[in-house]
Amino acid sequence: MPVPLLAAALLATAAADPAPRLRLTPAERTTLQAAHRDRCPAIEWESVWAAEDWVFPFPDGTALVLLGCNVGAYNPSTLVLLRHQEGRFEVLGLPAVAVETSPRREGAVIHTTVLQATPTTARHAVVYPRFDPETGVLRGTSLGRGLGDARTDTAWTWSPTERRFSLLYWMVDASTDGHLTPSCAAPTRADGPCPGHEGAVGDDHESMVYADWK
Repeated sequence: MPVPLLAAALLATAAADPAPRLRLTPAERTTLQAAHRDRCPAIEWESVWAAEDWVFPFPDGTALVLLGCNVGAYNPSTLVLLRHQEGRFEVLGLPAVAVETSPRREGAVIHTTVLQATPTTARHAVVYPRFDPETGVLRGTSLGRGLGDARTDTAWTWSPTERRFSLLYWMVDASTDGHLTPSCAAPTRADGPCPGHEGAVGDDHESMVYADWK
């Protein structure tokens, strides 16, 4: 799907959500994107996505902010920030994992085996983000190709007392066979989906991506 059409589809899906959407002011969005241009590039032809943001208030007066950045191929990304009670914005670090894999080709299908998963420097952006305020789980999905059968699914959980995210799981697709065949890289290296993934993934990545979009 061409990038402009994908961005339009994502925005239409978000707009169809009957729940009220809290937004940044245009001045806040412009200031944040200018301050974090290295982490949140907004290219001219991707500006429709860069004009989006999602704000999730917490009971303590802070709020999680997903700031629209850019669309690379078919992967839209957002910068993750915490808005403090006094209005200050803090870019949040999300625990990341470096995954070592071993590919094996059988005809047109590539099979991937996870060899090792090592904690790395925290990331700050999430691709295809979905946040559930009730559970505090933030999920992201990075697609390697449009079918969704070559991708990485990640989830983090929010701690309201520590005001930070911790890694829930890091899962890679084990085969480009047209279906989701996950392999858990973290917290444990194993074939099959990670613990805690329930309800987060499915064979149809578009249904998975759009189902809980906020």
